[in-house]
Amino acid sequence: MASDAVNYKLCDREFDCENCQFDKVMQNLGGGTAIYNASPVTIHRNYLIDKIDSVLKQPYDPSCYYLNNNMVVKHLFSNTYYLGVSCTVMLLLDNLTSVCECKKDSYVLMNDPIFNFSGDWGSIAVRAPMNFMFLEGLNTSWEESSVHKWLAIVAVHPAEISPVKISEQDWYDSRINIANYLKNFSHLSVNVGTALNDRSEQAKYLYQFIGKTEYQKLLRILFQ
Repeated sequence: MASDAVNYKLCDREFDCENCQFDKVMQNLGGGTAIYNASPVTIHRNYLIDKIDSVLKQPYDPSCYYLNNNMVVKHLFSNTYYLGVSCTVMLLLDNLTSVCECKKDSYVLMNDPIFNFSGDWGSIAVRAPMNFMFLEGLNTSWEESSVHKWLAIVAVHPAEISPVKISEQDWYDSRINIANYLKNFSHLSVNVGTALNDRSEQAKYLYQFIGKTEYQKLLRILFQ
């Protein structure tokens, strides 16, 4: 802001509260709790930083096969496996319902639709990464989680898995790509999503912070 007498700013650090000495002093005076509400820009940035950090901290699970569309399979016995979505995807899926497109004991071909995920952000179809027999669907209630979500039990020959499984290095690179995608939004000075509604209710889902269009784009990248 400016007047005829003096020029001044609301914040010399562009609301970088986390690295602000004044902010730390004010929190100490308030018994460890800030005595003011964080700005929408700070909330936006901190949410994305936390989300990126969660993605990068995901451990590699050698007991599973990671597939090239962010699905995972885990051996049960013989040619029978769990089929689900990876823990990375679970960190990014928001406020959704899912519908299984497969019938019990049905044969599924690669690229057939197997699940449909939908929410306030829209919907996306998840397609089969390989040929398999769909034996049984599992509980598909959703909540944010840092573990794999098993959606079905399938019968699949190991020869079908080999061409679509990814290496540990590929898995690592995919997490870096996701983190870099989200990082693009952490530098924005305004919220491109819907962080606040008319009643000033704070956003809680990723699609509200980056916008529905970009969120759908992210899901297409994950499940392609």
